[in-house]
Amino acid sequence: MLETKRLLAAASPSRSAYVARLRRAFLLRVHPDRFRTQPKLIKEQSSLIQALSDRLVEPDFLRYLTPTISLNQISISGEKAVYHQQKFSIETKSGVVKTSISLNESPIKILQSMAQLCNFPPPPPPPQQPISSERAIEFQSKNGQAQTTDEPDLFQFLRYGAYALQKKRRNQNTNLIQYLESSSLVDDIKDRRLHRINAASAVLQIRRLYKFISVDGTRLGWNSASLAICLQRLIALHEEHHNNFRTSSFYPFRLILSSDEFQRKVDLWAGDIRLNPASTSLQWLSILENVTDESVHALKTNQQILRDNLAIVEDMLQLRVIKGHTSDAEDYFECIRRLGTESQIAADEWRLAILSNKSSLVIESDQACRRGNLRKDGSFEVSTSMSMDAIRSTMSRYAKRSNEILNAEYITKQKCSTMIRQVTEEFGVQKISKANIVSNNQMLQCLTMLLKKDHPEKGVLRRLLAGHSIAISTGGNLHLGDDGSIMIPWNLS
Repeated sequence: MLETKRLLAAASPSRSAYVARLRRAFLLRVHPDRFRTQPKLIKEQSSLIQALSDRLVEPDFLRYLTPTISLNQISISGEKAVYHQQKFSIETKSGVVKTSISLNESPIKILQSMAQLCNFPPPPPPPQQPISSERAIEFQSKNGQAQTTDEPDLFQFLRYGAYALQKKRRNQNTNLIQYLESSSLVDDIKDRRLHRINAASAVLQIRRLYKFISVDGTRLGWNSASLAICLQRLIALHEEHHNNFRTSSFYPFRLILSSDEFQRKVDLWAGDIRLNPASTSLQWLSILENVTDESVHALKTNQQILRDNLAIVEDMLQLRVIKGHTSDAEDYFECIRRLGTESQIAADEWRLAILSNKSSLVIESDQACRRGNLRKDGSFEVSTSMSMDAIRSTMSRYAKRSNEILNAEYITKQKCSTMIRQVTEEFGVQKISKANIVSNNQMLQCLTMLLKKDHPEKGVLRRLLAGHSIAISTGGNLHLGDDGSIMIPWNLS
């Protein structure tokens, strides 16, 4: 997306300015907020805006804006996106008109349709001159034969398909030194760090305005630049409608931005307020208006009851208790309260059989866990309906194996810590981290690979990596993380 924005910035002034003005005028006439009194139209209008936004960044549209575009700067999938006839409503001087637009047409025809609906002048003609390229590009076609051509990436894509460009990118993003020497890497790192700072600043401002205990947008999978735009909408909502709120402070609620569907938008057991970024600001307001001072008081009471009973259960079992991903917050609350009562009734009898381990107990839903078992990481897994006797029986059955796994993991972590210090000193990196799904053994393998490089290669890597942060990722290509970290696949050779 960042490369797409750069290409748009370098587009032909007349065409890019025309498209920007036309797009703004069109969106003002079809935005869902204009049809808030007609709920049936909101979904239709939102679908149009999403499809149009995707269509405007397709390669043929970027080619219309930027004649010298190079498609190796754009992510191209193997299959071409398919668009359909979009039905929608548009506000005109004579009232709301029902119409449609075909987004599968050429860029010039789409712009002509939009211009006609908005009473705009016709769009500028598409570029007629062929694209020039100053460098030769070597790639492999499907038959495996290497070819060299001075055609730009756009012509290669049209002639040979996406395979050639994907093959070229794969070759570029598997060589660590070649990737680090790419000319745009330093600028990309700076941009991503700046976007992360902007997003963190927006989160801090939202916490101060609404008094949320935290703001979580990780479930969206968005980059920081997109998340910051979404958060700015929430800031603007507070400035315009804060008088409509029924409480002065949302503490201790936590705000979660997620596209998933939830039964409870305001959860008094988990302490979450869930907002969908695809919803309009008025839909967000309707959810926030459901939070009252009584809701805040009820949440504080539930959290205190949960903390008290959780302390009793953890003291009885001598391990940490964690809510699983599949466990409903209310079911988890009732389970902990029941286990706390059972622990108090038979505390003297059970305390004699307490297991000694440093593992954790994960409580999942009844559908996800029908009987107690042991996870790969050495933690115990039980369901919300299991009694204290059944839980202790599960712990007794798997205690030995759990301790073996935990001891082996502890040794691996110690080795990783030692290896991280060595890599930090050897290459002068700021920080070394790993993705959550990357195991310690995989991280150890990647760090060992870096330290086993020969002396000349280490010197080059030290020059290129110094001052940067690196992170170990799952198998794949070298790429940048959202925070500007250099993501290195654990199985990179």
